[in-house]
Amino acid sequence: MAPASDVRSAAAAARDRAEALRAQLERSLARADALVAQSWASVGTARIVHRLNDQVMNLNRAMQSRSTIEQAVGIVIANTGKPPDEAFRVLVQLSQRSNRKLRDIASELVASKVSQSATSTR
Repeated sequence: MAPASDVRSAAAAARDRAEALRAQLERSLARADALVAQSWASVGTARIVHRLNDQVMNLNRAMQSRSTIEQAVGIVIANTGKPPDEAFRVLVQLSQRSNRKLRDIASELVASKVSQSATSTR
């Protein structure tokens, strides 16, 4: 049988090793928690970037549509004599009644006017 001092030494070494492994596990868990937090932050950032990209695309589309809508308002003014705000409301109401985008209504109106002008100048 091993002397009691050898057993106590082995037990102390096992306790020390267990404590070292526990400390290593805690550090690993802390690193894992930090990585999870970073991942969630990255996911949040990606969502924000995606939302901002959508907003930029919508703003660009709106900027491109604006001049066409203004031209369509001018056509309504020329045809009806209505003031600009009422002419715009006419287009909005048409858009709502037909369940179509205002920019699409405006594009078609402008295209038809351009087509009529091209036909009448021949």
